[in-house]
Amino acid sequence: MIIVDAHTHLGNDIYAGQWSTESGDAAADEYARVMRAAGVNKGFMFTMAGLVSDPQPGNDELARGRDRYPDLMLPWGTVDPYWTEAKIRAEMRRCIRELGFYGFKLHPWLQGFSLTVPGMEVVAEECAELGVPVIFHDGTAFYATPLQVAYFARAHPKVTVLSGHGGLAELWADTIQPAKELPNYYIVLNGPVQSGMQKIYDEVGADKLMFGSDGGSFHPSTVTWYLRRARALRAPAADLEKILGLTALRLVGLAPSPEGSQTAAAIS
Repeated sequence: MIIVDAHTHLGNDIYAGQWSTESGDAAADEYARVMRAAGVNKGFMFTMAGLVSDPQPGNDELARGRDRYPDLMLPWGTVDPYWTEAKIRAEMRRCIRELGFYGFKLHPWLQGFSLTVPGMEVVAEECAELGVPVIFHDGTAFYATPLQVAYFARAHPKVTVLSGHGGLAELWADTIQPAKELPNYYIVLNGPVQSGMQKIYDEVGADKLMFGSDGGSFHPSTVTWYLRRARALRAPAADLEKILGLTALRLVGLAPSPEGSQTAAAIS
């Protein structure tokens, strides 16, 4: 079974007090060590530095890390919705067409924007045009609640939208109905309490759910902890295979659709 962590970061403090903007290779090496020690085969990798400062160097850093560990890292870029329309479009196209990224991560709380600002319409248009998903931090008031993410998904049905934290511990219940109603809305189980994770699975099913840990942002044990929690779901093996990796791979085109004949075991 291939394990894909659908919510990780590169660029946070890596225990030695170093930030990856100062030592990019060290951050990438630590990321790889942590993920491999936990048994994770691939990670949707987002910038940390680019969420709290200029996104472009953060995106470049992701590309360098991916070049160092191409079999492990699946980078997603970011932009600032307050940039000019031209700059948003140019950077998004650069991330996908030149850097080979898989999607975009935006963090309304850290980046300080509402999903209703005009720049988010530009982000949606580019995601639809480029055919890539967008993941949001959610579960934090006031700019990043699950229902705000769900409204964005409803307003942009051609864009695949991920709830990056499943509403966290307080707002996880708000992810259930949108996931049942909206074909373009997915949930990363990186935040709900265990009973909430189980309730989400029972109501939504495995095809909309992905394992995530926020690996790279916190202590390395969080990766193994969230992986253990995902494996503890009361679900058949076939559904756990989807949650732990197959759904994430399908989302970014690295695995066939459910109608395909290739099995996950054949994907490396």
